[in-house]
Amino acid sequence: MVNQCKVLWLISIFVASTMSLEAQIYLELEAKTDLNFEEIIEQTEAFFDDIGREKGKGYKPFRRWQYEAQRSLDENGNIKTVADDMKAYRQFKAKTPSTKSVSGNYTELGPTSAVNTVTWSSALGRFSALGLDHNDPTHVITGSPTGGIWRTRDGGVSWTPLYDHSLDIDIWALEISHSDRNNYFAGTGSEILYSTDAGYTWNAAVTGPTGQQVNTIVMDPNNANQLFATDRFGERIWRSTDAGVNWSVVHTPGDDSYDIEFKPANQSVIYASGRGFIAKSTDNGASWTNLTGPWLSNGVIMLAVTADDPNYVYALQENQGGYHACFLSPDSGQTWFTQSDNSSGTNNILTYDQASTGGQAPRDMDICISPIDKNEVYVAGTELWRSMDGGETFTKIADWLVNSSYPFIHADVDLLYYTDNGLYAGTDGGLFVTTDNGASWTDWTSGTGVRQFYRIGVSATDVDRVSGGSQDNGTGVLRNGVWYDWVGADGMETLIDWSDEDIIYTNIQFGGLYKSTDGGNTFASINQTPGQGAWVSPLEMDPVDPLVLYHGVQEIYKTTDGGLNWSPLTSLGFSSNCTEIEVSPDDNSVIYASWGSVMYRTNDGGANWTEITPGGYINYIDSHPDNSDRVIVAQSGAIKESFNGGLEWTSITANLPNITYHCALYADDGNDGIFLGGRPGVWFKDNTTNGQWSDVSMNLPVVRVRELEIKHNSLYVATYGRGLWKAALGVLAGYDCQAAIEITEAGTYTAPGPTHGNGCEDCSGTVQHANWFKYTAPADGTVDIFSCNAGEDTNLFVYDGACGSLNLLASSDDDCSIVYNSPNMWASFIDNLSVQAGQTIFIEWDDKWSDDSFFWTLDFCVEDYANANALSGILDYSEQYETDGLIESSQQVIGSGLDVKYDSKVSISLLPGFEIPTGIIFKAIIDGCGGPE
Repeated sequence: MVNQCKVLWLISIFVASTMSLEAQIYLELEAKTDLNFEEIIEQTEAFFDDIGREKGKGYKPFRRWQYEAQRSLDENGNIKTVADDMKAYRQFKAKTPSTKSVSGNYTELGPTSAVNTVTWSSALGRFSALGLDHNDPTHVITGSPTGGIWRTRDGGVSWTPLYDHSLDIDIWALEISHSDRNNYFAGTGSEILYSTDAGYTWNAAVTGPTGQQVNTIVMDPNNANQLFATDRFGERIWRSTDAGVNWSVVHTPGDDSYDIEFKPANQSVIYASGRGFIAKSTDNGASWTNLTGPWLSNGVIMLAVTADDPNYVYALQENQGGYHACFLSPDSGQTWFTQSDNSSGTNNILTYDQASTGGQAPRDMDICISPIDKNEVYVAGTELWRSMDGGETFTKIADWLVNSSYPFIHADVDLLYYTDNGLYAGTDGGLFVTTDNGASWTDWTSGTGVRQFYRIGVSATDVDRVSGGSQDNGTGVLRNGVWYDWVGADGMETLIDWSDEDIIYTNIQFGGLYKSTDGGNTFASINQTPGQGAWVSPLEMDPVDPLVLYHGVQEIYKTTDGGLNWSPLTSLGFSSNCTEIEVSPDDNSVIYASWGSVMYRTNDGGANWTEITPGGYINYIDSHPDNSDRVIVAQSGAIKESFNGGLEWTSITANLPNITYHCALYADDGNDGIFLGGRPGVWFKDNTTNGQWSDVSMNLPVVRVRELEIKHNSLYVATYGRGLWKAALGVLAGYDCQAAIEITEAGTYTAPGPTHGNGCEDCSGTVQHANWFKYTAPADGTVDIFSCNAGEDTNLFVYDGACGSLNLLASSDDDCSIVYNSPNMWASFIDNLSVQAGQTIFIEWDDKWSDDSFFWTLDFCVEDYANANALSGILDYSEQYETDGLIESSQQVIGSGLDVKYDSKVSISLLPGFEIPTGIIFKAIIDGCGGPE
């Protein structure tokens, strides 16, 4: 047996040696060999042993792939692909066409825009494909590798998702017909699609590449029926002569194919390139010849041409993921010259450090030329470079840091397009456009929702305050309907202090810890635990004491002072990293933890640990909220549950399709409900379903679901590619007085938008068409409640008393003072409603003639200004002092990192003795209690 393993290993090394050793070697090994997961990891790590693991070398993308692949293994340790999961999902849907609904439709919470509060490189999400309408520069479609297809017809002002509910929303290539603006073409991770109605419906090509990533689709400039495509691992060039319906192979160049360019002014000449080759056709793609030149035999090549000189062809080649050379042919590919290279070891323009080797190409790699200056060359890598002398020298023209002297575009530039209307750059943070050759850039991404969340944390005290860690775009927090990005890099596990919504913790990749005490306005790097953690390192908060946290690196560490000091909780001696931690909400001395496939439990807060391994890699652990002995684990293709603390495990997979399950969550709904997040979908079962699971994704895009949380009678869904969503739980949750969602502070909130229904003035029974909230006044004062900017027809009722015997205080219908015929003319508001300290009011929102969700605002105003004059405690913005009277204060503000507001309609006098310590933001405003204005 030892000899056999040794022989297999030697064969594996031989296979790898025949491939290009580039930073994405793991993708090549996965696609082109029979190696299992562990063998691929071994060879890839050996590759990075040679080139290094510094920033920009491609090690981070490898670890992302490893994280996903390791959670998607079959019983033999082989990787199940996204295509495998989609096939199983498709079969399940075919056999189970009806979806059992246990909750209402999902509401998208974004981000579709974000405020960057730090200098790190954060934006919305990654775009990997672009289709331009050459007859209309405002008409663009763009694609995300995990978030589908998006369209704008107004130059990026607004965007529409086109492909949310198809079974493969991983998009790598796009094209718009130059003869019919409604004809779109898309390359996914497994096939070619076409649409004849501007993306409303899509059809798969009848014949063509299957099971392979389609890198490029281009249309013949002279013939809208003829298109060409490349597939990455199939090593082929394809052609369609019937507008994308059927495709046939026209060239097999011998290695992965990537790029296609038409010669300007003579489109019968076509160039194609890929790993170690450039090919040329002179008969409109019917036949091809591989050219010879000075390039390497196994580095990926990208091409560019220019209308300024149709004979010019530029070729950019990578080597081990870094810059190899820029080549130029001035005679349509007959002869080639090396314009520049990295033979000096100091010219690696494809990564951050030009004196290093390696990089992230071909993941981040492209080249394009100005259409009016053949010597103006742009090269995309982890950053963006420009040459004005035909590629002989390059200068960086943009930066990923927002406080740089260079213009900002997000790091990791995947694609470049240069047209008469400007230069487009698709990056890991979105789509950026320049019309002045890179002197300034406009971010076109706002309005798209493609953030790739790893984990989320939902506030227990503030409805819809959610922190989310995402790939390439750090950690953001949703506050009052606005996203604020407060940490950069790759945001991972994150949580919000259950006792104070302004205290937020997060990890970046490999476990770097950060903390905010002001709701994400600022952050600090808190004391770090020893060693490097997993790609996504677990971080959990104690359910009894919010100052107690647990952080998993190689061992588990514990803090009792909010991250100031850490001490080891385990000494189990694993060589691998801790991957999951779960503290029982029923008994905080019971903790579950896993190291990959191995799982442990402690019953005494960490003094002693017992192995309870269920078998198979553990993607997620959840402990029942009312029973510390009941625990569930999510795995690839399996869900297992234990009722005795992990001593015995039972599969409850039942009728679930054999797909990857990223998370599992007890619903705590009285019926033993369990939710799952899969690749794709949200799944549910309880004790009324005979052990059978239902897909409860409803209107949620067909996307990877990475984590689920339940707070405020709502299910929050973190997706990897389509941002954050939420749905009200059950048919009554939030839809009657008994299940009213509690509002703990003034702010802006989302009403989910149930079926419309005209209001009822007392819905404490079983009526299910209204959104219900409740608010308890912290002091005597007034409240303003309004939805004037909602854009929906709303009806508003406010009560006090108790459910079943409510007392109507005020109502409003069509009362907003706004311009006739505007989109929000039917909205509602109630202002200056007097409330007393401790009084609970019930707010009924009826979305009268629409099923859409809408935003509404509650403002609380203190009528008695004496509280402001007697200020002596720790305050925050939720307890702002706002009055129609005058404020005369001689008190001292106590605390730090706070936001204190005085708002008076008459005057504010800060008398001798009034003090504000360092770290407090103090605002004094003269306008009095506000309202819908």
